[in-house]
Amino acid sequence: MKLKTLFLKFITLGICAVFILFGVLLYIQISTSEKGFHYDWQTNLLLAVIYLTLVLGLVIAYFLLKLLKNVELNKAFSKESLTVLKKIKNTILIIFIAFFGILPKFLKVADLDDAPGLMLVGIAIVFIPFAIYTLISVVENLLENAIMLKKDYDLTV
Repeated sequence: MKLKTLFLKFITLGICAVFILFGVLLYIQISTSEKGFHYDWQTNLLLAVIYLTLVLGLVIAYFLLKLLKNVELNKAFSKESLTVLKKIKNTILIIFIAFFGILPKFLKVADLDDAPGLMLVGIAIVFIPFAIYTLISVVENLLENAIMLKKDYDLTV
């Protein structure tokens, strides 16, 4: 079991490294762009959403590491794990709300290219965090029920 959690910790840290690398490369791309080029408000909003999502992704990775530590200490079905899972759920909800900031850029690009299907792609991207939020909500309910059943089992034994 410890080998699995160690493997999952390394995967989580690897994902964090990819997030940080993406943020650094995006910053380098922006800072080395043409000096006379000014971004419009849609592009600035898109960049702000991307960086906010990167930071919140690192926050989620921190919470996942705390959750893996609880699993390693055999506290997977505890109130601590439930609170960490609720924090992850709330962070994903913030990401979902922030993703609405990418829609103006998708609308502008779809209007310029005369491609209305591109707006559907933008809406699909926005609702990906909502699907994850729904999944985390189901897992949270399952964990609450498991904690309740464990507590009843501990009382009967």
